[in-house]
Amino acid sequence: MKRSSAILMPIFSLPSKYGIGTLGKEAYRFIDFLSDAKQSYWQILPVGPTSYGDSPYQSFSTFAGNPYFIDLDLLIKDGLLKRREVESINWGSREDKIDYSLIYENRFAVLYQAYRRGFERDREALTAFKRSNRWLADYALFMALKRYFGMKSWIEWEDEEIRLRKPQAVKKYQRLLKDDINFFTYLQFLFFTQWNRLKAYAAEKHIGIIGDVPIYVAMDSADVWANPKNFQLDEKNRQRQEFQHDFHHFEHQNFRLVDADFQRRNFVAEDYHARAQQNCDCHDLQHVAFRERRENVRRYERRQ
Repeated sequence: MKRSSAILMPIFSLPSKYGIGTLGKEAYRFIDFLSDAKQSYWQILPVGPTSYGDSPYQSFSTFAGNPYFIDLDLLIKDGLLKRREVESINWGSREDKIDYSLIYENRFAVLYQAYRRGFERDREALTAFKRSNRWLADYALFMALKRYFGMKSWIEWEDEEIRLRKPQAVKKYQRLLKDDINFFTYLQFLFFTQWNRLKAYAAEKHIGIIGDVPIYVAMDSADVWANPKNFQLDEKNRQRQEFQHDFHHFEHQNFRLVDADFQRRNFVAEDYHARAQQNCDCHDLQHVAFRERRENVRRYERRQ
């Protein structure tokens, strides 16, 4: 690999009149800037859907994209939104700060309008998208369930049957929450449609994208809920132990990640391979932080 340079710019930090950076015009402009500056790569932070606290390292899925990053102007251009629907909303008063409470309260309501207009129109392409992304059904059901249970962590859901993912409970909620399941499915279709177009444009400009390999998974995620046997959980699917994962701010940050159960090597390898493959499809280079993880484990063990 030849010597090259990159600039780190999280998607959410791009300029936007809609409260948070997106995969729209400013992302394309940043790629143009990198090309003009003779850079080789754009390094981004994880782009998964964020949970409480909105940390990019605390995601509901290692496969899914953050619906906040779906560009609204592109949806208007595509006929899925009307400009007045977007511009009538308060997205925040400061350009240098994201008001996540406003984003949370308003973004999904606007995106639901796009879903209503586009779900049937895009059914054929959406069917192909679902077929090529095996993780999608679990993720969409998980998000629909989180909404149904007031966005609580899945380990706090009142219905023990669905918390433990019993087959009859899964069928029951698939029927009950069909509209929300379709909604969260369509949001991923929109995200990856925009992402793939942006990535293709970057390739045309000879700009690669560097992303993080999703080695560690948030406890409150579709990954863990749907595949509990791959992680270090007890018989009630609760976490056995919790590690601090932030190397630079060990005393102050805990991303509440869960470790894989490496005694089940074949299952864990299959799960990790799926996450790694998704990451390779989305990025050109991957950032891995094994050394930091080992140091954190040693620190944790010394304190016990």
